[in-house]
Amino acid sequence: MDSPPAIGLDTEDAGDDSDEESLKELEGNELFRSLEAATKSAYAELMKLKTKQQWKQGESELKGVYTGRAAQTLDDHRLKANAKAATDAVIRNSYEAERFRSFFKRNRSSTEETLPSSPKKCARVAAATALQASDTVFARIQILINSGL
Repeated sequence: MDSPPAIGLDTEDAGDDSDEESLKELEGNELFRSLEAATKSAYAELMKLKTKQQWKQGESELKGVYTGRAAQTLDDHRLKANAKAATDAVIRNSYEAERFRSFFKRNRSSTEETLPSSPKKCARVAAATALQASDTVFARIQILINSGL
């Protein structure tokens, strides 16, 4: 049985001579100019204006890559947000969450005063308390005067 020929080890290949000649033809400044022209043409191809259809096709070919405002990326974000909202709703209404809230919930008695939440309300309560105190003092003084003490 003959073994299959090794790939790339043929010494009698006529194509190798032409490749060597093409490399020898472009040396120095010629090689530099050729590479520069290839770079410019690739840049020009990339910077060409594209239609919406071409952009859509290009974005669809980029699988698994974040593409900013691409429709596929926006759909993925929307799906993830909906899934998270559904999960959060289930967790929020779960038995464990209710137990957690009830553990930290402060039981207030009906006689306990609650403090107002905004600074304006706090100022009003302070003013009302001060008026009440001054009214009480005034009433006591009037009682003392009227009683003859």
